[in-house]
Amino acid sequence: MSQWLWLAAAATRLLRYGTELHAVGRTTFIIAHRLATAVHADRIVLLRDGRIDAVGTHEALMRESAYYASLVARQTDGFLLEAA
Repeated sequence: MSQWLWLAAAATRLLRYGTELHAVGRTTFIIAHRLATAVHADRIVLLRDGRIDAVGTHEALMRESAYYASLVARQTDGFLLEAA
């Protein structure tokens, strides 16, 4: 893994840890371009062309939204680090 990919993965893990730590018992909105940041969210709201395209967990969206699945595939080459 290149140093830049390692750095991006480490930053994603730190962001997720910090978010989870501060979100306990609170409603938290996370706006993310990197899907790995939101993969563990209770609910993901997928926007497309400024409108809500789909809502659900990562697993549900992978099954039910071809658009979401295509975004995941593009960002991860089909491999999404669950630990990220």
